[in-house]
Amino acid sequence: MAEAPRSRLPSGYDENSVSADEDENLCLICHLLLKEPVLTSCGHGFCKECPEEHSRRQGAQDQPLTCPADREGLNRDRDVFPDKATERNILSFAIKCPSKGCDWTGELRSKEVHLAPCLFKFVSCTNENCRVTLQRRDLEEHVTTMCQWRILECDHWQ
Repeated sequence: MAEAPRSRLPSGYDENSVSADEDENLCLICHLLLKEPVLTSCGHGFCKECPEEHSRRQGAQDQPLTCPADREGLNRDRDVFPDKATERNILSFAIKCPSKGCDWTGELRSKEVHLAPCLFKFVSCTNENCRVTLQRRDLEEHVTTMCQWRILECDHWQ
């Protein structure tokens, strides 16, 4: 028998939220803030990937698809659908930047836009072969003066 693919759970948002009404927006499987929420016909909410993983596991064991919360039978095409209203609500939650030292707070939907230039986000050195990760604010100094893999000009080269 072929081995089932490894689980990718958890799949929800693991954010430092400053919003108060989180509990009703937690996935019943991974217990994180719903990411790409889906709703079942029996009324249970999950992250999109969580019931898909549950379905893969049931399929690998030749079991019919059921709701992970109450074991009601489900038809994947008819009984599981995107919950756009909940998604809009969750994306409007105020969160803190996940980078230590950063004071930014904003809506969850703005997180990636913030992180792109965030000086406190950990990034990898851009020099080839260097495996160092450091905060973006320290990257330029590391790349140009401290990295053992930086390119140096030889004073003796003609």
